[in-house]
Amino acid sequence: MGGLLNTTVTRLRPGTATDAWGNQTPDWGAADRLDIPARVQQAAASEDTLDRDQQTGQFLIFLPAGADVAGSDRIEWAGRTLELVGPPAPMDAYTAAHHVEARAREVVG
Repeated sequence: MGGLLNTTVTRLRPGTATDAWGNQTPDWGAADRLDIPARVQQAAASEDTLDRDQQTGQFLIFLPAGADVAGSDRIEWAGRTLELVGPPAPMDAYTAAHHVEARAREVVG
């Protein structure tokens, strides 16, 4: 898998802040950052120009086995910030962990 991981992404995991009511909320300004080797492929794209100019991209991200990534994280890649969609899935090759796949989206506009 090493040769296929041709780029580096940065995993962002939010810190926490306390809101006015005492609840813990995600604090992206205090996010923990971790660089991870990866391969990123665009899986789909769409554009909505009816009510506003909005573009949406969907991506498939391949990460090394055991990568510390959760569904609540974000990924920075190529100057973009992608939101993970659902939990990342570990993929096995026969009896050993092979890689992790994560789906992400970017909405612009």
